[in-house]
Amino acid sequence: MRNLGIVVKFEITRTLKKPSFWVAALLAPIGLVAYILFAGMNGYNASKIAEEGSQTDNLKLALLDEAKVTNPELVKKAGLKQVANKNQAIEQVKNGQLNVFYYIPADFAKKPAVSMYTQTDENTLFSDYSTTLRAVLQQSIEVKASPAELVILNGAYTFNTTAFENGEERNRIGEMIIPIIALAIFYILICIFGNRLMMSTLEEKENRISEMILTSVGGKALIIGKIISLIALGFLQITILAIPAIIGLLNAKNVSFGGINLADILPTVVLNPYTIIVSLLLLVFSYILFTGLNVTVGSLVPNAREASGFVSVIMILVIMPIFFVSSFISPTPDATTYALSYFPLSAPVALLMRNAFGTLPPVEAIAGIVLLVITATFMIWLAIRAFRVGTMEYQSRVSIKRLLRSGRE
Repeated sequence: MRNLGIVVKFEITRTLKKPSFWVAALLAPIGLVAYILFAGMNGYNASKIAEEGSQTDNLKLALLDEAKVTNPELVKKAGLKQVANKNQAIEQVKNGQLNVFYYIPADFAKKPAVSMYTQTDENTLFSDYSTTLRAVLQQSIEVKASPAELVILNGAYTFNTTAFENGEERNRIGEMIIPIIALAIFYILICIFGNRLMMSTLEEKENRISEMILTSVGGKALIIGKIISLIALGFLQITILAIPAIIGLLNAKNVSFGGINLADILPTVVLNPYTIIVSLLLLVFSYILFTGLNVTVGSLVPNAREASGFVSVIMILVIMPIFFVSSFISPTPDATTYALSYFPLSAPVALLMRNAFGTLPPVEAIAGIVLLVITATFMIWLAIRAFRVGTMEYQSRVSIKRLLRSGRE
């Protein structure tokens, strides 16, 4: 046990001292913040350009409203001159007497299109003169509308949905959030840390560090210590990634679109104890399974080039359920659902998806967790044996037959 603590402390300290860990840990949050700032600056610049391009204070504007949809007082207030002849107004635009002429046809209700005639040059190429008339049209409707009609016109309303299942109120969307977060965490962990332990094992093996380590620390303590340290580092990474997301959610009430607060449209998270416990158990044992698998592969192959081929196969099997997502949404499981749910390498994503969609019955959840516990335990046992046998092999790959035979020697 003492050696196990030494290994865990050494692995965590060594990893935290590597710049690559902090680059991977901070790259996503920094990138997210940079994207938000960049998008905000672009939005500000675009709105500023649009505002400058739509300035009509010093322009000569004219309007012919045959549909009678505008308010004369608002038209006058906006600086629009009302004319009676369309062709004459167009000629005035051509010879420079008018800068912009708006024409609303009598059949506007059937063909809702406004004709706009303008003078153009290099200074007004990207100018948008429609803003002025849009405002007049909007305000002309608003002065005649009641407060309730104004809410409808501006789209400043939301839907408060209450759903029932078997006669009881249930928020399925809210219940899906925690399991989907667990699925996302698992995916991030295997993408960022999936081959870190494998590469670490290969590095120690190629540099013959493993030989020296095994003289003072047993293979069992070494492998279990590496797995525990990787799990701890993985959840540290997730914590770092989660901080910007939490800050964003806490400030959601300050973000609005079209007058509607983001906090009002975010679904309410439902803290279902059963769903949360199942998600956590699936996440933990799935991660242990794949860390054990990576150590096994890293111990059996002689170099990183051969290991990369195994990594590709493992990742394809892991994400396989995503290609059959429709099967997991259906309340009636088919052969594909069962096959992917109980094949050890595809089971983590498959079971997490079914748990998120509410199609994983308690009996199957227990069966899936037991399967992952047994498979993860076997994989750690296999990783320990593979490390003991493969750590001295530098030239060729250790066969499974030789690995299993070594247990009887």
